[in-house]
Amino acid sequence: MSEAVAEVNTIPVELDSMTKDAEDALYPETKEAAPIVEAEAEKKTLVSEDPIEDEVAEAKEDKSEQEPEKLEEGEISYELKLSEESHLDKSVLGDIESFAKEHKLSNEAAQTLLKREEDAVANYVKGSQEALDTQVEEWRGEIEADKVLGGENFEKTKVDARRAVEAFGNEEFINILNNTGYGNNPDVVGFLARVGALMGNDDLTFGSAPKVQRADHEYFYK
Repeated sequence: MSEAVAEVNTIPVELDSMTKDAEDALYPETKEAAPIVEAEAEKKTLVSEDPIEDEVAEAKEDKSEQEPEKLEEGEISYELKLSEESHLDKSVLGDIESFAKEHKLSNEAAQTLLKREEDAVANYVKGSQEALDTQVEEWRGEIEADKVLGGENFEKTKVDARRAVEAFGNEEFINILNNTGYGNNPDVVGFLARVGALMGNDDLTFGSAPKVQRADHEYFYK
C-alpha cells in the first residue's frame, strides 16, 4: 500500500507540456479580461490625474446644455417703442435697429439709445420754444413802444392788421403767423396794419379774396 502511494507521488507533473489550446480552454477569460482591465485602469488614471479640472469640465458641459444658444447677428430681434410724448418719427426706429445690429447691442441697450435720442430732441424743441417765447415778448414790447403802431394807436393797429389778414390771408398764412410767432413781429404787423388802413379808404377797391375771420389773439399777440 505504501509502495503504491509512493509510486503515485513520484509521477512528474509537466506543466510546460500543456498546449496553447488546452490553456485557452482552461483559462478563457484570463487573457481577454486583462486588456479590458488595463484599459479601464488607464482611463481611470487619466481622468483622476486632476480631479478639479475634471469637475470644471463637467460643470462647463452641464452649463452648455442648460444655456440657450446665442443668437447670431442676423437673428437678433428688437422691439423698440417710442414714448407717447416723443417728437421723433417712427422711421427713426429702423435707423436705431440697424445701428444696434451693426454693433451687436441688446434690445435693452437699443431702447436706451432710442430714449437718449428722444431726450435730445425734446430738449432741443423745449429750448427752441423758450427762445421763441422770449423773442415774441421782445417784439410785443417794441410794438407797444412804437410811436406809430403803439401807444394810443395800438388798438387801431390791431384792427387794421386784422382787416388785411381776413381779406387776403388763408389758413396756411395764419398758421405761419402762429407757428413762427411772426404775428407779433413789428415789421409784419406794421405792413399788415398799413394794408388794412388802405382797405378802409373808400376810394380803394380790391378783388375778391377769401374771408378768414379769426380773433386777434389767434394770430396777433398770441
